[in-house]
Amino acid sequence: MTLLKSKLYIHPEWGRKKADEYYAFWDAQDYTQLDDGEYEDLFITSDAIIHDCSSFIVEYAFTGKPCLYLINENNLNGLLNDFGQGVMSVYEQARVEAEIESFIADLVNDNAGIDPCKRAFFDDYVNTYYKNKQPSESIVEEIKRSLGI
Repeated sequence: MTLLKSKLYIHPEWGRKKADEYYAFWDAQDYTQLDDGEYEDLFITSDAIIHDCSSFIVEYAFTGKPCLYLINENNLNGLLNDFGQGVMSVYEQARVEAEIESFIADLVNDNAGIDPCKRAFFDDYVNTYYKNKQPSESIVEEIKRSLGI
């Protein structure tokens, strides 16, 4: 069982029945997909993403694929540090249905992609921390340096 589902089971406004119905809906419709396991393979095999979950904005940005973040007045207020805000520059953003439809139309018509200028912050970050060595190597070096080794 996923963390979300277990939390919905005990949530006072949800409960087991409502949560099970919700999951059943996403599992049963012709136009939906339910995958409640690891998401890395979904990211690798996807063509794009449309979402409103700040939890994996960085992970999907690594794919280099088109991404759209759904904005509302509550979902990003104060949640992102400077790095997260920089990564969000990779994303298209939508506030209304017409912007979502435009993003999808661009995907269907093969006009979607990430503007290289929008990737500048993310690519600079990746090159700084991942190009020459793995972050774990940098961490070990920093620990050794701080210990005088």
